[in-house]
Amino acid sequence: MIPLKALFISRARKEDAAWRRAISAFYEHRLYKTQKNTGVLFLLSLLERKVWVLADRGIHEKIGQESLNQFALIVSQGIRDGRPCEALCGAIQKIGELLSKHFPMTPGDTNELPDDVITDEGSS
Repeated sequence: MIPLKALFISRARKEDAAWRRAISAFYEHRLYKTQKNTGVLFLLSLLERKVWVLADRGIHEKIGQESLNQFALIVSQGIRDGRPCEALCGAIQKIGELLSKHFPMTPGDTNELPDDVITDEGSS
């Protein structure tokens, strides 16, 4: 159920609040603390109906934000088409394939971050 106050808040303000939550989550979950600066966050904000993909500087140096935005569009389209899980899993797989070309596995590599899905009821 959408909170009553959400009906009175501008779309731009809601999107700004969700963007700030994405940045906060990136740091809160320490996605910037990988050895090669390769943390990635997919944030789906249901209230704002927006998807953001944030990545650490190592990824930005290789593929840039425009490529990340394309993964967000894949997920957004999947949500609109009624297949959110398929779209999110597909986008995660595709970004993994792309990043493996720039950051191939090397002996001794470990998964430095949990692969958990995190839900947050955050407020706008």
